[in-house]
Amino acid sequence: MTESAVSYLESGCNCSQCVVMAAGDFYGLRLPEEIKRALTGVTAGFGAGSACSALVGAVIVFGLLMDEYECKRARITLLSEFARKYGAINCAALRKTGMDCKEFIAGAAGLAEGIIRERQP
Repeated sequence: MTESAVSYLESGCNCSQCVVMAAGDFYGLRLPEEIKRALTGVTAGFGAGSACSALVGAVIVFGLLMDEYECKRARITLLSEFARKYGAINCAALRKTGMDCKEFIAGAAGLAEGIIRERQP
């Protein structure tokens, strides 16, 4: 899923779109074009440097694949693991690390994939 997410970035998608569209491909989800359009505003920490939009995309994927309880547990795991790996979960702080958004997109997609794999029977 990670390579696909980065590929979507290189094709012009934003952070949340990259993760959601890559997951759609990886898990065989039928995502209408409206989903991609709906995510156009979920970029750059909602335009205010807040929650990393790649993480928001990953949580949306959890909601598509899991029940509410599992989604919430997966979200907590994702945010904790991402913060441990990158030092923050908000866009403004992540940008100050000097790393490229590509790295955060790949990280969010990879962590999400691992979390989903752990929760599937």
